Amino acid sequence: MWWSTSITDTAHETRDIHKSKPYIQEGITLSIQRTTARIAALLAAPALALAIGAAPAQAANRYDVPIIAADGECMEVVEGNAVSGAYVAQQDCREIASQRWNLLDVGSHYFQVQSAKNPSLCLNNWEGGDRKGNYIRLYACGTTDDRLFNFVYDDGRWVTIQPKSAWHNCLNFWGGSAPGYYARLYDCNTDPNELLLWG
Repeated sequence: MWWSTSITDTAHETRDIHKSKPYIQEGITLSIQRTTARIAALLAAPALALAIGAAPAQAANRYDVPIIAADGECMEVVEGNAVSGAYVAQQDCREIASQRWNLLDVGSHYFQVQSAKNPSLCLNNWEGGDRKGNYIRLYACGTTDDRLFNFVYDDGRWVTIQPKSAWHNCLNFWGGSAPGYYARLYDCNTDPNELLLWG
């Protein structure tokens, strides 16, 4: 070890540091530099692993699937009218076009949630920003922050999703676990009316 009571100079001559003065500064400096580099590498490894582990899950494209909340309800275009500005709510799950969605990866861990009934329209953080209570409505698909989402929580089955324009709030069926509650922004959590499953 580099802190041994004996050290070796460039001529490989071993001297006892308690008896020989001046100390061999070059050998000590080189040993310290090597040890410092090793310590830095060891400290950097967990930080790198943490940074990699913190990355959100990458979305894979999915087509014509229901989005099912953990409370057993499905995401639906209200009244089945898939037009710009249409509200989105949870309703009893049925095999209808207004409950079918496409999940489209756009890169950098973000995705669009597109209406399968009207593929020109996607989920949109209607009022913009991160204000609790904002409605999630249909709007022309695009790549602005209000129209892109990412997974905030993902346990391999259930996920919560958040608009890119928000940082504290996620999509939530505001009001509880019953049909008719609208999709709005609320504190990110793992309540049944916020956990989603891509069918």
